[in-house]
Amino acid sequence: MAQSKWLHAGVAGFISLIVYLLTMAPTVSFWDCGEFIASAWTLGIPHPPGTPFFVIIARVAMLVFSFVGEKAARVNLISVITSAATIYICFLIVWDVLEHYFLKLKEKAHKQYSEKFAQFLKMSGAYLGAGFVAFSDTFWFNAVEAEVYGLAMAMVFLITWMSILWLKHKDDALGDKILVLICYIAFLGVGVHLYSMITLPVVFLFLIVMDPRMRKIESVPIWISGLALYTIVFMIDKFVYISLTTLVVSIAIILLAKTDAWKRSGRLTFWITFMAIVGYSTHAYIPIRSSLNPIIDENNPEIAMDKVFSPSEWGAFNDFLGRKQYGSESMLSRSFHRRGDLSNQFFSYPHLGYGGYLLAQLTPFKVGEARVDGQGKVKVHDQDNLPLTKFGVEVPTQMNSSFGESKFMQFLMFVIMHIFIFYGIWRLYKLDNRYGIGKGTKSKDIRYYEET
Repeated sequence: MAQSKWLHAGVAGFISLIVYLLTMAPTVSFWDCGEFIASAWTLGIPHPPGTPFFVIIARVAMLVFSFVGEKAARVNLISVITSAATIYICFLIVWDVLEHYFLKLKEKAHKQYSEKFAQFLKMSGAYLGAGFVAFSDTFWFNAVEAEVYGLAMAMVFLITWMSILWLKHKDDALGDKILVLICYIAFLGVGVHLYSMITLPVVFLFLIVMDPRMRKIESVPIWISGLALYTIVFMIDKFVYISLTTLVVSIAIILLAKTDAWKRSGRLTFWITFMAIVGYSTHAYIPIRSSLNPIIDENNPEIAMDKVFSPSEWGAFNDFLGRKQYGSESMLSRSFHRRGDLSNQFFSYPHLGYGGYLLAQLTPFKVGEARVDGQGKVKVHDQDNLPLTKFGVEVPTQMNSSFGESKFMQFLMFVIMHIFIFYGIWRLYKLDNRYGIGKGTKSKDIRYYEET
């Protein structure tokens, strides 16, 4: 059974790889792609916050794929390969969740499936889930050009799968090592895109629900260090100070601990923090390379070597990391005030509506465009919403059809797109309520991995 899982995951990843290779951009695409390619070729500094790890990987790709004549295509291949790897991991995630579901069915003596039929449902479900991701509009779009999102998504999916793998080993030493590795991957991903951090709050809650030790007082240092390190999301320019302070505190806990539980907590805090710093260390590329004045050196975020140990002289570097050139509001403060109508945020609206965006991922009905006049009224113009021709059929945009005029239709499509998701969550919750409220967390209840 285990071999079948890995084999089918490989097939899903390979199919995606072939499709992405066939549809890959042959040269430079629009927007940031040209900047990333040029920065990789010259080892330069692209726009804030610099994506240092991606630039390094892209430079390596240019050397490794030297047999590809077009230099831009060499960087495009990074997205192709990492996106196919993401589909491979996605298959494993869906398979493992379904495995847990069927074992819970068997354990609670609910409706039984034969082993062959359960195997078929796991396989078909995993292929379907992986296919939805692989050929969704945005994912496929980013999988074939020189962008950071393919590599960032691979890291996000890897973190998600590793959190499931952690369940198997949460009661032995390997479990803590998996947590440390998750932390390293997440903070390494910051050098690609801050999106790599998006799953960590959910993973943190998952640990608390599934591991009773994480709800004891001895685990407070782990909680606090995790929260402190996560401030990188909205205070990246302060991360060096925060992480070093957390590291010192963890050492103090190890030295002062009197019990094994406190020692474990101190050690885990230390290694999580240490590996977060190691992952983040790719950002050292930015001031070092900037000091050599490469052809592309946006914002000139260098730090003079004789002033490295003078934090007050890190102004240009910190401003670069904090995206100060954009004059944008803090992510934290932005979250406390609404900037759009609630229905527009959840239904169909250009560049804002979640529901319309999701619908556009898996159907030919793209969102389209709209304009707001001086009185704040939304106006839809035909010239902004030209229909797409698919297999000889003209498909209107959401804004230039009944969707754009009817909130009821938008709500109905939102329900249709989500009903199976919420039904699946509810079914899993009914079989294993730890996914919802954290009950029944004794390890003897988990037979998922023991039987696989």
